[in-house]
Amino acid sequence: MKAYSIIKHSFRYKVILLVLLTITLPLSIFGGYLYHFVYTNVLTQNLETEREELLQQTTDSIMSKYRIIDNSFNLFLSNQNIRSSLLKLSQLESSTSPTAYQLRSEIDEQLKYSVLHDYGWNSDLLKSVFIFIDEKHYVYLHHDYQHGEDFITDHIKTYKAFEAKSSNDRLILPSRSYTSIYFAKNIQPLLTDNVIGTLILSISEDALDNPFMTSLKEKNYIAFVLDKNNNIIYHTDRHQIGAAFEMDPTFHHAVNTTREFKYKNQAYFIGSQSIDDLGFTSILMIPKSELNSLDIISKYTFIILTMILLALFIGFYAVSIITKPFNDLVKHIKKVKTSQFKSKMPTYKYSELNQVSLTFNNMLDEIETLFNEVYKKQLLLKESELNALQAQINPHFIFNVLETISWEAKMSGNENITIMVHSLGELLRSNFTFSNHEKLKVKEELKYVNFYLDLQNIRFGDKIRVHTFIENDCLLDLYLPRLSLQTIVENAVVHGLENKIGNGDLTLSISSKNNILFLQVKDNGIGFDTQHILQHLKNNSIDNENGHKHIGLINVNQRIQLYYGTDFGITIESNLNKGTTATITIPIDKGDL
Repeated sequence: MKAYSIIKHSFRYKVILLVLLTITLPLSIFGGYLYHFVYTNVLTQNLETEREELLQQTTDSIMSKYRIIDNSFNLFLSNQNIRSSLLKLSQLESSTSPTAYQLRSEIDEQLKYSVLHDYGWNSDLLKSVFIFIDEKHYVYLHHDYQHGEDFITDHIKTYKAFEAKSSNDRLILPSRSYTSIYFAKNIQPLLTDNVIGTLILSISEDALDNPFMTSLKEKNYIAFVLDKNNNIIYHTDRHQIGAAFEMDPTFHHAVNTTREFKYKNQAYFIGSQSIDDLGFTSILMIPKSELNSLDIISKYTFIILTMILLALFIGFYAVSIITKPFNDLVKHIKKVKTSQFKSKMPTYKYSELNQVSLTFNNMLDEIETLFNEVYKKQLLLKESELNALQAQINPHFIFNVLETISWEAKMSGNENITIMVHSLGELLRSNFTFSNHEKLKVKEELKYVNFYLDLQNIRFGDKIRVHTFIENDCLLDLYLPRLSLQTIVENAVVHGLENKIGNGDLTLSISSKNNILFLQVKDNGIGFDTQHILQHLKNNSIDNENGHKHIGLINVNQRIQLYYGTDFGITIESNLNKGTTATITIPIDKGDL
């Protein structure tokens, strides 16, 4: 609501908003038309190219492995020794005779010999090679010599499934127990159609996957390969391998066109490619939803958004330049409200705006002159009132009386009264002597602080123990506002240690760091709640209800900030029944500030 109120009542923001709307609206309409044109025309033209490239990569990725497997089939099936041994086994009456055993051994030897020259086996594409004579008799090789009985059982199940189909064509089935794909084909004599054995090859499904195929799956693309009987011999969904694919008319018409095909309630674009040497057909289905993520859409979207953002930036920049004088005027008026009369507006190259700037700056000069005159008059008035008050007291009369009391105390042998009168006299003398000095050296301020503490020690009977730490003697020659340190010490005694039961400690520390002087007064007195005093120190105000409490601290803080700025002053930390720490922070003052 606040932001809306600012925009509603701001001439500058209304101009910016109007210009931005004027730029954005036609650009948005043009961008929408360009996007529609790209989507319906350019994207359609690029669809066929994109589809053909992906289809070719899919075919190359899968068919290279199938060609290796096909070569392996030809290698094993063309081994005359294996065929001869299988033919002889088929003619034996007993499969358990020594002759049968000998023939199976010969097949095993020939199998081991053949794999030595097979690229599929040596490249680890093939996991196993099985030659089944029947369900109970077979010869096999496997890369993993520690395979279990489940592995053999799975091959037997595949053999039974192939045998049940009674087909001489090659059959491809996925394993139900392993991530393997089985390739099965009957072995026949050259001159007859009799089946003398079955050759089953297995490969790992991972062997058919590569980064390209993985990316297709992640994008929900569907890629599969059909044999000449429309049996699925590869599919991105392994469970579809081995199943028959029903190619309905709508699918056939959608292949290699821009027509959509609905599959499982999702729209696809379809492409196909024939692999003549194997008699296979490779098919790729691209989800229509993925077209939005194609590079062409991304490029044109980026161009449109860049044009809009660039136009908005240029428009905003131009309007900001034009309306900058109005903004400058508002900022400088706000500064004047905080008494910053040095805040002047710059000059402009346009005469109208420059006239406004010149008039405003002249007004500030006049206000500053009037302000300084009134402020100086108030300072002179206060100084006159203070001098008049001091003039009412005859300092010579006071010092003569104190001197008489001191001599009377010495004559009567009362040393305490002598010390008290001497300390009081020095305190009064400093007040009169330095009344025209707003600053004193640290060592002079310390001297009068010690006179004050001497009076308090006599008053309380050494109840207050004083500890003084000075980091470096050269700090004693620095300047600070008069009576500032004494006021802090007096506050510690009166409000901290005076009402404390038992003895108390007062620690005075003087140190410097980074051209800043720190004067710290710490006591272990009764402490007090700092909530009100901290608020008044922050605002430099006096509590009307409790103005008699800590008024000295507030006055000292005002004087410090008057001399050195609001970054300096007094900080107070206090805990009830634990004590108070007051710190004066002022810049290093060698008398030239």
